Amino acid sequence: ARALMEVQVPLIGFATWGCIRGRGRFVGARSASDKSSGLDDYKNVVLSDEQLYAKENVQLDENHSHFVLVSDGTANDFGKEFDVRAQLESVVAGNENRTEEILEMLKDLKMGWRDMTVKSKNEDAQANDPIPLVLICVQGGPGTIGTCLAATENDVPLLLVKGSGKAADLIADAVMLKFKAGHVKYVPDTSMSKPMRMLLEYLKDFCDLREYVKGVTKEHSIDYAGIIEDLNFKQADDSDLGAGSRREMESEAINKMFKVYWGMERGLPNPLKTMVDILKIANSRKCWVFDLNDPDPGGIDFSGSLLRCIINNQGYEDE
Repeated sequence: ARALMEVQVPLIGFATWGCIRGRGRFVGARSASDKSSGLDDYKNVVLSDEQLYAKENVQLDENHSHFVLVSDGTANDFGKEFDVRAQLESVVAGNENRTEEILEMLKDLKMGWRDMTVKSKNEDAQANDPIPLVLICVQGGPGTIGTCLAATENDVPLLLVKGSGKAADLIADAVMLKFKAGHVKYVPDTSMSKPMRMLLEYLKDFCDLREYVKGVTKEHSIDYAGIIEDLNFKQADDSDLGAGSRREMESEAINKMFKVYWGMERGLPNPLKTMVDILKIANSRKCWVFDLNDPDPGGIDFSGSLLRCIINNQGYEDE
């Protein structure tokens, strides 16, 4: 959208340094706007030529204006940027208002947009107002799960665009499965999609679902906290491994479901961990679902859902 509209709004991309194709070209490179500064710190990351140009690496999206590249010295291991991104966003949007300072810095770096202005300190704006922050999830691959989890763990509300597919639909279905009949987002059996029904069947077959519908709140019909605790125990238990084990059967059931949601041929190497992360997000009380195929009652459009997500910062549970 930024490229299509030809606007100069800053768009910062976060990526794992060890997964960037041709990243050796960045080492020692100089900034175009400041010839005296460079990227010499990257020389501290020692990687072989084979690692630098591995086929598994990916190309940076050229539609970003700037990048934050995160490394722990490893290669071909995605997801190193999740926590850094979430923490940086939380700092920028924190209680300590640094809007003027940030905009001045953007001007110095020749970042920003046409006719960008900075409010003077004598204007009526509250000195310590936080900057509204929300994560919007549209589609998304397996890596998006990590981004969403890091955001919710850093107190950032998550708006899931159900109907866009993939990760957005998977997390949204997990959220909506929690609610009882009569809730605004309750989904009856007759209205469930095939992937959502697979998710419910997995919870029934492998997570003792009936055990976790007891003693829950008036809105919730499933206690994900108990299921998450059990799944974490399963991950730490090495006694049920090997061909034909129940652990293997559960992993196969999860990957079968993931293949339907993501349309991929191969399953994930650690499906149980990904399932735990999905349920953590759904249980965070930071999720709001906007359904492209079934908008909220009362004609609330996407803008309205976005605004309510930011204001409430708690999702449907606290309406």
